[in-house]
Amino acid sequence: NKISSNSTGEGSSETFVPADCLLLAGNGITNESILTGESIPQWKVPVSTRNPNEKFSWKRDKQHTLYRGTTLIQVQPDATARVKTPDGGILAEVMRTGFSTTQGDLMRVILNS
Repeated sequence: NKISSNSTGEGSSETFVPADCLLLAGNGITNESILTGESIPQWKVPVSTRNPNEKFSWKRDKQHTLYRGTTLIQVQPDATARVKTPDGGILAEVMRTGFSTTQGDLMRVILNS
């Protein structure tokens, strides 16, 4: 699944995030209103900006995580990254899919209530 967009703000288009992902290279702005209800876009930065000795935490590392169901409004590729994406977008690793995602958790709560 494509999870990146090479939009840099000029005539930008939103890209659907299909899984919970850890941002490895590049920066992005996401619309998380489908999960949080807040209309304020969230700035996402690569995980390489935090202390490498700390263990990953879903709660603490929100600024490095792209969530399923949200949309990327704008991306800024990392020109210094060793790994480049084919479309010149951002690079992220899929961490959770389907009902295991944050959106999947929300859906289970709604369906079971």
